[in-house]
Amino acid sequence: MFKETCGKLLKASVWMVIVSALLQLVTMAAAQAKDPIKIGLVTWSEGATLTAGRQYTRGFNLAIKMINEKGGILGSKVEGFIAPQGMTGQSAQDAATRLVLKDKVKALIGPHWTVGANAGLSVAKKYNLPYLCYQGGTWLYEQNYPGTAVFIANAYGRGNAQAKWAEKRNYKKVVIVGCDIEFNRDVVKTVSNRWEKPGSPKLLDVIWYTFGLTEVKQEMTKAAGLQPDLIWCEEWSDPTAVFMIKQLREMGYKGDILITPEITKESLQNLPTSLTDGVFVLEEWVPDSSVPENKAFCDAGLKEWGELPHLNEENMWSLTTFILKSMEKAGTAGDGTMAGLMKISKAMHNTDWVSPFGGKPVRLSSGGLALWDRLAMAVIKNRKFEVTEYIPLVDSEWLPWLK
Repeated sequence: MFKETCGKLLKASVWMVIVSALLQLVTMAAAQAKDPIKIGLVTWSEGATLTAGRQYTRGFNLAIKMINEKGGILGSKVEGFIAPQGMTGQSAQDAATRLVLKDKVKALIGPHWTVGANAGLSVAKKYNLPYLCYQGGTWLYEQNYPGTAVFIANAYGRGNAQAKWAEKRNYKKVVIVGCDIEFNRDVVKTVSNRWEKPGSPKLLDVIWYTFGLTEVKQEMTKAAGLQPDLIWCEEWSDPTAVFMIKQLREMGYKGDILITPEITKESLQNLPTSLTDGVFVLEEWVPDSSVPENKAFCDAGLKEWGELPHLNEENMWSLTTFILKSMEKAGTAGDGTMAGLMKISKAMHNTDWVSPFGGKPVRLSSGGLALWDRLAMAVIKNRKFEVTEYIPLVDSEWLPWLK
């Protein structure tokens, strides 16, 4: 009787183990069968911005790959969709709309810059989606859309950072040469207001030229002729940056040169180091192995691409990682309602994630601008960008109305 009872108990135990294992397999299969969480990138695939578009794509794809390697979010894998932005506001809007209606994405990263940001926001608003992009003006986050995140320096932050750097280096005379766009007008206004106080560098002149112009020989000749300590270029074009550097070197200009981060790694590889070494660039973010979060990202980029990341790749990687982590924290990828978006927005504004900038966790202004506590100034050396120093910033230097 005892043996019979033990046998029954053993058989029951075995069946319980089998049933438990089957339930576990069913649960795992169900989890794997869950629909992926889809997010979309709208970026360039043609024209002068093609290099940037490729960098955005690399950063976007790497972020998704790394998130998926850790199990995805909300019990699902992440799937990325990419659409070409085109060169007009309408083509950008059409691309974003296709991602939403055809591919069912839960967040839009891009379209980017001025006409792109306007178009992208209109689509995000219509479908209550988070909207993140590379946009250096103030228009986007002044709209106070709850799903906005911008991680690139705006005109105020950029202008104040470079002005503080120039003050620290004790430049006496400065000339600014820039393409005539609203962003640069805001940079100049910021610098001019800052340097009204006694003891500041003297802004000798601001020389404007039409956006898109590459050969600016007349403008550079005029700038060098004023004999400044620093020629500060806001050119926002790789070909124009290359032309400016060549022109100033050929004229024998002996002062310092500051350019935008639009100069590409490809151009640096093709130019003699005698031309580029010593040129300063406010890269904002530069590979720096002394910062743990920075090193971790750079290691991932080296493993994936065989080369160190560029600022554009870092920015897209960070925006993509940030929105996915915010969805995870919110407990939802959104459901197309404002209520769902607000849950994600709250998580975005209360994140504890540290980006490759290092230091403090990401902080967003009420409108969605990342308020970094520092930006990196770099110098070109041996065809690479090297950090020379970090320029500290306070919130009011990003947005004058923040005290």
